[in-house]
Amino acid sequence: MIDIPASSIISSRLSVLDSKDILRVIHVAQQKWKESQVKSRMLNHKTTPLLAVGISNPQELSTVISSDIPIIHIQNDCKALQAVQRREIQHQRHKSRIYMTLLSSLWGYVFYQLKHNSMFKLKRGADAVQYGVFERGNLPLPNVTIAGITLGLTACLSWVTKRILSQKRLQYDYIQQNEEFVVVRNDILYSKASFFARDVIPYCVIGLGVFCYKKINM
Repeated sequence: MIDIPASSIISSRLSVLDSKDILRVIHVAQQKWKESQVKSRMLNHKTTPLLAVGISNPQELSTVISSDIPIIHIQNDCKALQAVQRREIQHQRHKSRIYMTLLSSLWGYVFYQLKHNSMFKLKRGADAVQYGVFERGNLPLPNVTIAGITLGLTACLSWVTKRILSQKRLQYDYIQQNEEFVVVRNDILYSKASFFARDVIPYCVIGLGVFCYKKINM
């Protein structure tokens, strides 16, 4: 077990937990957390607590989450608060899956267009690209305009992807064992490599599938 100093643990003002109870909470959390991530967290965030115990109301829960505390224990007799947090975690998980599926599909489509140039009919030596916007006729756009639009859209998509992955990295999961209910953030549960393998590579496969589907059907 990692030696967690008392300064890294905060307790609710309404908590009645003693040292043995806190050790039990730590034992539950350590079955899931990644020790290297916990050590790195304590090393790089010495002034921020690692664990909050005995949380018993939504106000306290909101406060410790906004205070960047990655491991949170909800009081055993607060069943309603546990149920609300469980539903919220599941909701965030489903929403992230939808966003990542849409983004990966869009990346596959963008890569297909960039590789096969099916949107643009570029004439060698021409200064403009014939872009089929309307049903009748083509709209000529300068090459530099097309390049700027393409780079802008790719940069925007990259920014959105990075933001969603960062949010997903900081989302919480829950551990429920007997009467103990502990929520642990993803950056404590998984290393960066594990997170990439678990939450990025599957969506890369989806993007590749869209790319191959467009290639086969065009």
